[in-house]
Amino acid sequence: DRRRAEIVTAWLRDAAPLGQRAMYIGAAPTKALHAELADFPALDHAVESGALVVSSAVDFYDLGEPIDPESQLALYDRAVELAIADGYRGLRVAADITPLVVDEALRRSHLHWEQYADRYMTERPLAPLCIYDARKIPALPAIAAVHPLQGPHEPRFAVFGSDRDAAALVGEIDGCSAD
Repeated sequence: DRRRAEIVTAWLRDAAPLGQRAMYIGAAPTKALHAELADFPALDHAVESGALVVSSAVDFYDLGEPIDPESQLALYDRAVELAIADGYRGLRVAADITPLVVDEALRRSHLHWEQYADRYMTERPLAPLCIYDARKIPALPAIAAVHPLQGPHEPRFAVFGSDRDAAALVGEIDGCSAD
């Protein structure tokens, strides 16, 4: 949990120099998420000024249903448009996506959502960092494989949206990669 807070803080700290609004979507109540960001520079001022938005996952996602990509994208698009209207160059998001994929029945729709969102980001100023709690998700490699950048280990492959109508494959997929 401490490592997640460090990663989120580091990712969002880079928003201001890039002219982006920062947003943290986490798997806890908003008050607890604020506490995780204790090392964020001038946290209270950032929140009060709108430079940092903190939201609980239950307020941003319907956690009981498979993700509807068009509806979810509309939420992100509104957040991007609001950031631009407020004078920012875009939106930089750190999102703990664990609640979206901890239920195996919801993973397939999440993987579809990731492809959908990737294609949106090729044309719109949205820079997300997806965070997953590996202690809670046994199928993490399959979920991580839909992200162009992965960590902490080197991925065997990645498949992600690279353009409005295209996907990219990095690495190698063969019969031995079936799992």
